[in-house]
Parts: sequence; structure tokens; C-alpha cells
Amino acid sequence: MDRATLQAVLTRTDERIAEAQQHVDHQREIVADLASCGLDARRAMKALVVFEQMLEAHFAEREQLVLLMQNASA
Repeated sequence: MDRATLQAVLTRTDERIAEAQQHVDHQREIVADLASCGLDARRAMKALVVFEQMLEAHFAEREQLVLLMQNASA
């Protein structure tokens, strides 16, 4: 991939990270709200774990893209 394409993919990955972080934050609020009301939050917690894993995957993808860009610049 050329540098311009890598930059475009990196930009989109940053957007995905921001979106995923919003999902994680919102899901944490849902879990906290359910727990504070004494309701069963297990399903909400499972969803939170999935959202957190997706966020971690996006961060890992970003790290790889940064490395590719650094190698493309060398």
C-alpha cells in the first residue's frame, strides 16, 4: 500500500476507535445503571466485554498501520 492509502486507512481506523470508545462508554453506563437499580446486569456485562474486545482490536489494527507507515517512510 502506498502512504496515501495507509493514511486513509489509518484515518478510518481512528474513526472506528472513537465510535467503539463511545459504545464502550455507553455500555458501561448501562451496566452501572442496571446494577444501581439492583437489576441483573450480566447480559449487559457480556455486551460490554464484546465492545471492549472490539476496541482493543481496533487499537491493535492502528498499531500495525502506524508501523506500516513508518516502514513506508523509511
